[in-house]
Amino acid sequence: MSETAKTNKQQEEDADGGGIDVKSAILFVIILGVAFTIAFIPIPGLPAEIAPGVGLIFATIALLATTLVAEYVTAILFFSIATLFAIAPTEVIFSGFKSSAYWLVFGGLVIGVGVKNTGLAARFARLVLNRIGNRYGAAVWGICLIATLLSFFMPSTTSRVLLLMPIVLALCRQMGFRPGDNGWIGLTMAVPFATMYPAFALLPANVPPLVWAGAAENLYGFKAQYGEYFLLHYPVLGLPKAIAIPLLVLWLFPDKARGIPELAVQPATALSRPEWLMGIILCGALGFWVTDFLHGISPAWIALAAAAICILPISNLVTSQQLATEINWPSLIYIAGILSLGAMVVHLDLGTLLSGPLLAIAPLSPGHDFINFISLSGLTSALAMIVTQPGIAAVMTPLSDTFAQAAGWPLEAALMVQVVGFSTALLPYQTPPIVVGMLLAGVPLWPVVKLSLALFVLTALVIVPLAFLWWRFLGWYF
Repeated sequence: MSETAKTNKQQEEDADGGGIDVKSAILFVIILGVAFTIAFIPIPGLPAEIAPGVGLIFATIALLATTLVAEYVTAILFFSIATLFAIAPTEVIFSGFKSSAYWLVFGGLVIGVGVKNTGLAARFARLVLNRIGNRYGAAVWGICLIATLLSFFMPSTTSRVLLLMPIVLALCRQMGFRPGDNGWIGLTMAVPFATMYPAFALLPANVPPLVWAGAAENLYGFKAQYGEYFLLHYPVLGLPKAIAIPLLVLWLFPDKARGIPELAVQPATALSRPEWLMGIILCGALGFWVTDFLHGISPAWIALAAAAICILPISNLVTSQQLATEINWPSLIYIAGILSLGAMVVHLDLGTLLSGPLLAIAPLSPGHDFINFISLSGLTSALAMIVTQPGIAAVMTPLSDTFAQAAGWPLEAALMVQVVGFSTALLPYQTPPIVVGMLLAGVPLWPVVKLSLALFVLTALVIVPLAFLWWRFLGWYF
């Protein structure tokens, strides 16, 4: 069986929830045992009436962190157990399905299918790749540029990785690289890293910001605006990482091309009707996203409207069959579960129990804005190692009001600092699209860890302090 076939088979097994080996089964039993202990055995300081809910929350977060079962399976277990044992009202348990973030993800997935199947995104990618030739450095920069620009038009991170990786793998072979070569590792890992990290600074381009926005709206009525979010974060979190990633790739994985890519000689063809129509829809959606501070329409409803146009029979950009087979429905269940988990944390008032220990770890005090900024973003980043990037909003957002009061900040500042924290990942497992890209390319773990650690150090030492200075320059919050 070829490496590609093995990878595809493994992905299918992972998508189906996979099997659990003996060690994983033991860990699964341990998690359930701890959750049962929390839920039914009296613990000093834990009120008996919320103990079952705390046990369920612990088990849910632990399963999401360890990925012993697929994320959507964990979400379904959360919904079913919470409902069967009446741990919270049904409007709380299923509140994630009402969140605008849920519908933003849905709209993004539909748009992603349309962009992919019309050939518009592949055309855009090849337009840049055709100008690369046989220069390894130019290829790395070109791939990073494509991945970054696609983030503005194609909201689904995983879809962008799945779209670009086959093209880049073909480019690797045509340039003479083989699996294990520095050139192979550098080119293929440029795809998920450049796709994932700069997109944290774009509101509809990544799952964690969407979960964060949905949780903030559900809990506090705070409606994130695309324009404000972009101005606050992209110049210091998005753009610097878009530049740093190719530099780090070329530094860690130096190589030279050993062939001439056939992509460079492919002739250009005229845009088809579906490509024209999809391009118009994308430009319209982007225009409304960028100007939401003027019209006040939620990015979710813009994405939903664009998705609706794509599935209309008159446009025929996304067929019913494609909607049934190419939309990642498990990810939608997962998103709803994460959002509902955050609502349950608030319903059970866990902020009162958690605020003390967390404030002891990251002490906050009025008048010490820089220390507060570093402490809160660092705490968010550290917790993401446990609950992963997509799950951090479920833990931190319900506590934002407590953190804001301790720091003497407005609530919006404590919410926005979360973005600085969850956009800083230490290890690959925290960001699922990185893992997807690693599996697709057949790249071993250690080179990916090296790139992750290098980007983390650069972010912690340079980019995070730069973000604080940028906020202060803008006069935002501080």
